[in-house]
Amino acid sequence: MDDWTCLPAKTNYSRCMAKKAKMKNYTPTPDELKKHASLFWPKELLAKEVSASIIPVLVGTQDKFISILDIADKSPDTWKTVLCASSGLKANVFLKHLMVLADVGGEPLKRLHTEFARIFPNGSMTYVWQGKTYNYQLKEILGKRKLDNSSLFVDGPSLAKGHDLDGRMEDIIMLLLFGAAIVNAPLPQMIGEKCTIGTLIGKKAELQKFVKQRYIFVSRITGGATSNALGQIAQDYVRDLLCEHLPKWKITRNGTIAGISHNAGATDMNSDVIAIAA
Repeated sequence: MDDWTCLPAKTNYSRCMAKKAKMKNYTPTPDELKKHASLFWPKELLAKEVSASIIPVLVGTQDKFISILDIADKSPDTWKTVLCASSGLKANVFLKHLMVLADVGGEPLKRLHTEFARIFPNGSMTYVWQGKTYNYQLKEILGKRKLDNSSLFVDGPSLAKGHDLDGRMEDIIMLLLFGAAIVNAPLPQMIGEKCTIGTLIGKKAELQKFVKQRYIFVSRITGGATSNALGQIAQDYVRDLLCEHLPKWKITRNGTIAGISHNAGATDMNSDVIAIAA
């Protein structure tokens, strides 16, 4: 009986492998690896998965989002009162719903940010809703502070935690709801024509149909991005674990090893994680 089989069942796996590694030309079999493998995502990765994937957060709050816009039909800004009184939907998640439905993400808003002062020289947007004209005084987006997913709290980690309404978020929500109806300074066509969701306020049947159909389309788009994000998380997890147990080794992500190729030496093969002994 060799060193491997003599070890107690609870012996640390790395010690087992170290003993086996001393045996000439030893390679563990898939069955041996499976006995000590993590067949399901560990809790550390499950927590990060929530932050990486926005779809579960949005799907879980979809009905609440629809109900807020359905009952907020007294005036174009009643949504704010209803949202702030709601305990089931945070303001940043509400904003993310609108961004997804309008197909206006952080990048277009980031590019548009430098133009807001020119588009709204008097600092306000005038728009038409249900046949009446309203004026909204912009609160924060005319400033120099950056405007992106992170500053709007609509990135993965922020959505997982939730965030209360602030002036910057309120400005963008109003633009996404009523941008197409602005009469004093229309937004660029590529964005403005998409911002029509305000026309569905108080129209539950139409709103439900629009939201449900839109999310069928959106889930196809974000599915690939989510899978890629989760793959990156898994790679980071493996790299960090190797760095912890092999502090003197050189551990890298998405790298190559000179001379190792899958196309007859034309290019070195890229690997998710590379560990080189010290």
